[in-house]
Amino acid sequence: SEMCIRDRSSNNMCRTFMLDCGCGFSSTKYTRSGGLRKFVHRKGEIDPQEKVEAEAALEAARRAVAGGNYDIVVLDEINIALYFNLISLDAVRELIRTKPSHVELILTGRNAPAELLEMADLVTEMKKVKHPFDRGIGAREGIEY
Repeated sequence: SEMCIRDRSSNNMCRTFMLDCGCGFSSTKYTRSGGLRKFVHRKGEIDPQEKVEAEAALEAARRAVAGGNYDIVVLDEINIALYFNLISLDAVRELIRTKPSHVELILTGRNAPAELLEMADLVTEMKKVKHPFDRGIGAREGIEY
């Protein structure tokens, strides 16, 4: 899905494409979603159709990165898709290597392969300090799922 973000330092709009590549992880109305929308709990418990859907999501990412229509491409939870072997590390490395220089490519998710961490210009690690779950508030549509 597309989003536009205004660059405050100029009046330019950044065109953003966000694709949820994860295994049943969050998807919002602003996100083009890949996968079967169910949680994958353990390696070896992968539905073959989930792999097909993850490959389709990666192909959509390739088109978004190479198409020239987007300044920022967010591949939400792609590291989880890699962790569960839904997509190949070689394919993601190739996507990173061949992206146009004007495209910012953002890969999210835990368990990022060391090789991707090495290729990255910026790596962050989030740590929960406080969360509504701690107060018994359940998952919220559009936020946690």
